[in-house]
Amino acid sequence: MLNQYIWKSALIENKNLIVGAIIYLTILVILYLTNKRRKFKVKQIIQEVLLSIYTIALLKV
Repeated sequence: MLNQYIWKSALIENKNLIVGAIIYLTILVILYLTNKRRKFKVKQIIQEVLLSIYTIALLKV
C-alpha cells in the first residue's frame, strides 16, 4: 500500500514538472515577444520554474 502511494506521488510529480515547465515557457516567450524581458539569469529562471511547479502542485491538491 505504501509502495502504491510512492508511485502515485512520483507520477503526479512528473506531470507537475512537465506542466509547470510548459506554463513557465509560454509566459517567458510572451514576455520576450512583448519586450518586457530581455535578460535571462539562470538563478532567476530556476526560481521561477520552481514557483510555477509548486503552484501547479498546489492547484492539484
